[in-house]
Formats: sequence, C-alpha cells, structure tokens
Amino acid sequence: MRLPVIFLTVLLLPFSARGSTLVDPFVNPIKLKEAKLKKLKELEEKLREEKREVRLFKPVIPRPLEDLSIQGIISSGKGYKLVLLDPETGETYILKEGDAISPSEKLVKITPSKLIIVQYLYKTGRLRKIYRTVNVNLEG
Repeated sequence: MRLPVIFLTVLLLPFSARGSTLVDPFVNPIKLKEAKLKKLKELEEKLREEKREVRLFKPVIPRPLEDLSIQGIISSGKGYKLVLLDPETGETYILKEGDAISPSEKLVKITPSKLIIVQYLYKTGRLRKIYRTVNVNLEG
C-alpha cells in the first residue's frame, strides 16, 4: 500500500520544482506586482517623452542656423529668400523655401518678418512634425 504514495511523490517532485520560482513568504506579492507595474509605466513614459532626431535631409548650410547671422530677406519673383552670413568664414548663403537647414529641419516659409521651420522627430514611436517660428529683426 505504501508503494503508490512514494511513487506519486517521486513523480510530482520534479514537476513542481521546475514549474515556477520560489516565492519568499514574507514579501507581499501585491506590492511586488505594483512595483513592477510602476517601473513598466515609468519606462513607457520615458520612451514616450523621448524625442529622437531623424536624419532625413542633407543641409545646405554647414553649421546650425543659430551660429549664422541673418543678413536679410530678399524678394524674388516667386517669393522670398533668406540671406545668411557665416561670421567665421565670411561666406554668404542664400536659402529658399524647402531648403534643409539641418538633418532633421527644413525651412518651410519665409516672410519679411519671420521664418517658419519644421523639425521632424520620432516621438511615441511615430514620426512627428514640430513647427517653430523665428522672428527676423533686421532693424538693429
């Protein structure tokens, strides 16, 4: 009669030890689960908030727009053009609407008083456009 009990014990021992990890009886499993969920939520928010630049364009200017000096905006038959000066080298650049000013930014619109620039970023796993306006003050 003892044989079946021993036989069952030997059969169940390997399956029960392999099926799951050992749990500390003094740790609250609900708090562990909440801590894991909190870490996952923080990681997801960090990834959502993280903005990654993309490299879509070959810029027509060698340096960032902030490092160059805006000399003026000239009118042409089809719109306006932006005149930039590199203070270090003395080179002049003339940009038109649609020109890339960085690997992720394009000049969208040029008016006599402002520039509208679009920046492409990866945010929340999708390609997003962020528009910014640069006011042009040529009077001093």
